Amino acid sequence: MHTPLSEAHLVDPLETDEWLRTNEPVAHVPERDCWLDTSHELVAEAIMDTERFSNRFGRIMRGRQRRTPEARAVLEQGWPPRDTLFTVDPPLHRSHRLIVQKTFSAKRVNGLEPTIRSLTTSLVDAIPRTETVDIFPVLAVPLPMTVIADQLGVPRTDLPLFKRWSDAFATELSGLIEDTSDQLRLTRLEVEFQQYFHERIVERRAEARDDVLSDLVYAEDEDGNTFDDAEILSFLTQLLVAGNETTTSAIAAGVRMLAGDPDLQARVRADRSTIPALVEEVLRLESPIQAMWRVTTTDAELGGVTIPEGSYVLLRYLAANHDPAHYDLPEHCRVDRDKPRDHLAFGAGIHFCVGAALARSEVRVATEELLDRTEWIDAAWEAEPGHPPSLLVRQLDRVPVVLR
Repeated sequence: MHTPLSEAHLVDPLETDEWLRTNEPVAHVPERDCWLDTSHELVAEAIMDTERFSNRFGRIMRGRQRRTPEARAVLEQGWPPRDTLFTVDPPLHRSHRLIVQKTFSAKRVNGLEPTIRSLTTSLVDAIPRTETVDIFPVLAVPLPMTVIADQLGVPRTDLPLFKRWSDAFATELSGLIEDTSDQLRLTRLEVEFQQYFHERIVERRAEARDDVLSDLVYAEDEDGNTFDDAEILSFLTQLLVAGNETTTSAIAAGVRMLAGDPDLQARVRADRSTIPALVEEVLRLESPIQAMWRVTTTDAELGGVTIPEGSYVLLRYLAANHDPAHYDLPEHCRVDRDKPRDHLAFGAGIHFCVGAALARSEVRVATEELLDRTEWIDAAWEAEPGHPPSLLVRQLDRVPVVLR
């Protein structure tokens, strides 16, 4: 097994996760000054216990990676960080979620499906046949990127900027940045993102539109207060990552799963009713958000282990989603599970991912259109696609395939 939360563990997690679940499901990791929770039962317990395991980890995450003086000078050109939605607790979390929930309601997502399908068909039809292509730039990246850009009300011509910012935020979330030049580059991109969207915020305050950005600009909390610019920018940062990077990862992982398992692909092609269950298995097995932080508000007992007050706890969703104590044949993709949505890829409880319905819709439509518009998807890799190391997000580095 690898050292817990080492880069080797994060790249190749299964053996280490299995050892931890079996021998030390709540483990102290002194190298990272945190605690690690890996069993399904105990991860679910911590997720649901918002009093002892707080989501106010935004400040801690920002503080864990010390900025160089040069990077701090760049930050002065932007807006200060604010805790919103993912990084607040009740009762504030409730008002934040109610605002964003309207944007991703079932009715609104259902209304988006024709647009998502039209966009998907144009992307799939443009992919060359009988030659090797990486699924990321031709489908997995542009589909969710375009959908979230449309929802935010920004022009599609600016999608290259979105990709650049999204990559930067995902890299920051890795928690593994050591090189000071990388830190400075990512800080500049963060401020560039803020400055771009601040201009859009000013435009919406002058004239509202039918988009998410206007929703945020004019939203009021339960006390009738509107958000300031820094709070809106925090919301937008979270939406960009949650509404884009994770769906990109899930689409790519689904294609890899189909291309790499001919029996599975044949079964799904023969019975398209299995596609929704396939989407859930992709989410469970890949867990695009593979972990999330919590902070203990008191000395907290978890699985017979006492975690001191003020400790950082990393809830490892990926490990929980592979727990044999909870899933039969957890390493297998099974489209016949009795409860296909019984996984933690979207979290649980009050912090269950607000964009889950949209993500499911995009991955499902992408899978349907790929299967409808091809006769077969061949794997075109010699070495298995890998995962760059990251504490929080799980992404493949490439998925080369041939569409027949």
